[in-house]
Amino acid sequence: TAGVRYKRVYFEFRTLNQLLTGPALPFGGERDFIRYDFQAASFDFGYAFLQGRNSELILRTGLGYASTGISVIPVPGGTLDFNDISNGTTPSAWAPIYHENPYWEACIEWWRGRPKDQASLGESIRFGIRQGIDDTAWQIVGADALNAPMDRFAQIFMEVNFHLSGNVKLK
Repeated sequence: TAGVRYKRVYFEFRTLNQLLTGPALPFGGERDFIRYDFQAASFDFGYAFLQGRNSELILRTGLGYASTGISVIPVPGGTLDFNDISNGTTPSAWAPIYHENPYWEACIEWWRGRPKDQASLGESIRFGIRQGIDDTAWQIVGADALNAPMDRFAQIFMEVNFHLSGNVKLK
């Protein structure tokens, strides 16, 4: 995350990348794992409509882009020669799929910190909604998808953030 603040106005660019794995049952075999991959990037604009000495209530809105991927990873059984680690692997039961969707977001953020210090550490909590702009089809990696389901990114969220900030005096 990188951002700029001028008086009550905030501009922020954020990225997120998450990778989760777990057992693939019932999708794959007994020894397979499923991998979920989520990536997002957004640009936010915010305005601090309530300010206290060391806290602010900020209304934010923005646009972003999200990508979700799902794949089954086969785990080979038996003994493998490390010099030929691909020996014995089998292709997964289905090809990796992914979904991409542009979205808008709106949230309210309560921010605490010491904004007048030269360098400060602050924390904030955000509550909001992210909603896909339009329905888009799921896609298959390396193939054309026929009769793919349409989907729209939707999320209600709560975030806890820590901010390290430095102040620059404007002349």
